[in-house]
This record gives sequence, C-alpha cells and structure tokens, in this order.
Amino acid sequence: MVKPPAEYAPTFAEITEYDHEHVTIYRKILDAAEKRADWREAAGVILGIDPRQNPKRARHSYESHLARARWLAEQDHLRWLGHGRSS
Repeated sequence: MVKPPAEYAPTFAEITEYDHEHVTIYRKILDAAEKRADWREAAGVILGIDPRQNPKRARHSYESHLARARWLAEQDHLRWLGHGRSS
C-alpha cells in the first residue's frame, strides 16, 4: 500500500524511507515538469492537493517534491530507487 505524500519532501542529503515509498510520485512530478504541465494540475493529480482550496500549500508541496525529485535524479538515485533498500 502506498502512503499518501507528506506536505513536504525530505531535504536530507541521503535517501530516506519516504523516498523509497514515493519514488513513483517523484517520477510523475519530473515527467509533468518536463512536459511543462501546470503546477496546479500536477499538485492536484499527483499530490492530491486542490490548489483552488489551498494554493500556498499546493504550491509549496509541489515545489518541495519537485526539488527532491530533481536532486534524486541529479544524484542518479532514481534509476535504482524503489528496487530495494539502501544500507
């Protein structure tokens, strides 16, 4: 069972359990950003936050998860993340 995303993604310099559990969200957010999808749509569809009801929360959560996804991709962690646990 996939846990719902937290309001903000982790900011630690190492991979966390949260990262393992939410790798699909990171990949979807990166894909949406690459396709230049509107952040509001991505926040609603991917993170489950309605940007019309809480635009600040939606934007901050989206930006937090996008930054984490980009960091994981830059570190080449997304290639293997989700295929086992780091030691």
